[in-house]
Order: sequence, then structure tokens, then C-alpha cells
Amino acid sequence: MDRPARALRLGAAWLAVGAVWLLAPTAAQGDESLGLSPGRYDVPTAQPGEAYVRELHLQNQFDDASDIEVTFQGEAGEWASTDPGGAFTVPPRSSRTVTLTVQVPGDAGPGSHQGQVTFTTESKEQPDGSGAAIRHGVGLLLNVTVGGEPVVRLEWLSARVEDAEQGQPVLAYVLVRNDGNVRAQPEAEGQVLPFDADEPVLSQGSGASALRPGEQGEVEVVFPAGLEVGQYRARLSSADGAFTDTLPFKVVPRGTHAPDGVLRAIVHEPRARAGDLVRVEAWFENTGNSTIQSARFLGEVEKSGTLVKALESEAVAVPPGGHANLTAYVRPGSAGTYTITGHVNYDGYLTLEAESRLEVSAKGFHFPWWWLLLVLLVVAAAVAYWWWRKRRRSRPAPDNPAPHPD
Repeated sequence: MDRPARALRLGAAWLAVGAVWLLAPTAAQGDESLGLSPGRYDVPTAQPGEAYVRELHLQNQFDDASDIEVTFQGEAGEWASTDPGGAFTVPPRSSRTVTLTVQVPGDAGPGSHQGQVTFTTESKEQPDGSGAAIRHGVGLLLNVTVGGEPVVRLEWLSARVEDAEQGQPVLAYVLVRNDGNVRAQPEAEGQVLPFDADEPVLSQGSGASALRPGEQGEVEVVFPAGLEVGQYRARLSSADGAFTDTLPFKVVPRGTHAPDGVLRAIVHEPRARAGDLVRVEAWFENTGNSTIQSARFLGEVEKSGTLVKALESEAVAVPPGGHANLTAYVRPGSAGTYTITGHVNYDGYLTLEAESRLEVSAKGFHFPWWWLLLVLLVVAAAVAYWWWRKRRRSRPAPDNPAPHPD
């Protein structure tokens, strides 16, 4: 093939690739439909008379809002209901959570019971301009197997505690999910600790909640009023001992509120050599609704229980929802394992302490990279010179040397 023809074919190929690349986003945007996650819900070892809960995520992938109608088919479908029920609207290009509840009748027989839940849009005109209109739908398959032993299983997930005004009770919450196959009543309890000690103060509380299988909720723990203004910690735990967490909170004067901040982590290189300067960053987040005017990291570096250096960063302002890396430096003098601990002081309040470890190796002789390059250049020059001398010595003498002039 001659060179002009080859260039023409290559140019046409690149034009085709470019056309596909340009048209691909347009084609993706025109893909309109309903989506549902998950597409199937299995309830093994379902118990007669029990209700089972599952959250569904319905995606409206159309460029306009969709009015959704919910229908139920089959035996298991007759046991199902949704929240929202009936007709509801999903905005364009968005998703909505739908809570599905399957209420197994008390006289349900053992074995597998099938059904389906269908979500259908109103009639929508086709984009081809034909004037035809169709309804789009997506379905959830139900498979409810009645029988088996009742199982109580709770999954404790997290905890939180709210600040309180002086004279008001302190409210804390423990999030739990019922992963069993029968209704359960999770219980949680808690103690109030001083911020810098482990002896509980007098305030304590407990709470309980009822959850259906598959349902998730918060158990409220109420600490009675009576705490003085200041910072405290709430030690929250499940009554079965499977979960515990300790969280800070504040009691503030009436009509006021305090800033909130969290020390997420102490970050640095995990390994260093003795004598190296190590940069230590405290990752701090403003979790409140007001600007923190002064956030400063205060820490300590220890080796084998001996204080090596106290750390302190500069103070910085942090906006609501903002993050800051509060920086300090340490130069470990010898090999070993160093422990770095610290907290952040923000507008007079303290975060809980965080900790990290730094492994330090013995200092060795280190060649800069340009030294190595210089050595390689010298070696290469020496080799080239040796090769040139060898070639010159092995060159044969001329047969007829020129006569020497008188």
C-alpha cells in the first residue's frame, strides 16, 4: 500500500474513534429507565406471625419526575407493604428509599412462598418522536421460607451523644440492627465519666427499643440533669456486653452552644532513620456549625516510657465542616519504637487523645543520588580511556614508514 493511502486510512480510523468518544456521553444520557436495589429479597427461616423489614433503593433514571405506582403479586406479595405506600413521586435523576415490610400470617404453612413487588411509572412518550407512550417498571422478587428455629441476633453499629444545656438531661444513642428472624428488644446503658478520669460521676442511664427482623434503630440512653458546666465522656455499651464506646460531650450554660471538633488521626511516615526530621500532622475536623477560632495540636513523643519531646503546632481557624492538618516536627535521635500521642485544644475544649507509632532505624551512611551519578560517569570515562589505550597499542605499525628528512 502506498504512503498516501496508508495515511488516509489511518486518518479515517482516528476520526471514527473520535466520533465514538464524542457520542458515547450522549448515548449514556439518553439511557432512561427505572432501577431497583436489591432485585431480590429472601427471608429464610421466617417465623409465623413475624414481620420482616428491608430497605429498597429505587432510582429514577429519567430526565423528568416519575409518578410511581406499587403493585403486589403472588402469595408472598399479598403479605408485603411499602412505605411510602400507594402512589409517590421520585424527582428526575435521583433515588428514593422505600421501606418494604413482609408480614407473615400467623397461620402460614411451612415451606417457600413466592411473590413479587412491582414499581411502575406513568405512561411516558418515546424519544423516537413516534408519539407512542409506554409505562416502565421494575420488580422485586420475594422468596419467604417459613420454618426453622427462632434466632435472636443483634448487630451493634455505632453510638453518639449530644451536648446539653445546664439543667437539661443528656441524650445518647446507640445504633443497632436486628439481624435475627424474630422481634428483639435491644437494651443499652451508659455512665458519665469526667473528661480526664475513669471514675464515673453519679449520672447514669439506660434505654431499650423494639425492632422487627431486618429493622435498624437507635436505643436512646438518657442521663438525668444535674451535671455542672464542663466537658465529660459518656461510656455507652449494650446490655449483652457485645458493644462499648466512649464519646466526649459538653454541658454548656443555658442559651449557649459550644463548638465541636474531632481529632481523626495522627499522621506521619511510619518509618524513619535516626537523625531524620519527621513531620507529624494531626488531622482535625470541625464537626460543629460554628467556626473554630483556634485549633492547636498538643502532643508527646515517648520511647520506652520516657518523654522524648513535647509537640505543639501553630493555632489555626477551622470553618464549619472544615479540616486542618496541624503540623509539628520531631527528630528521633536513636533507633527504636516511638509512641506519639496527643489531642487538639479548640477554643478551650479538648478532643479525645489519639495515638500512633513511629519505627526508627539506625542512621547509616547515605550517598546522595548525584554522588552515584558522578561515580558512574567516572567509571564510564575510565573504561572508555582503557579501551582507547588498548586499541591504540594493538594497532599494527605501518610497513613503509616515511623517510626522515635530513
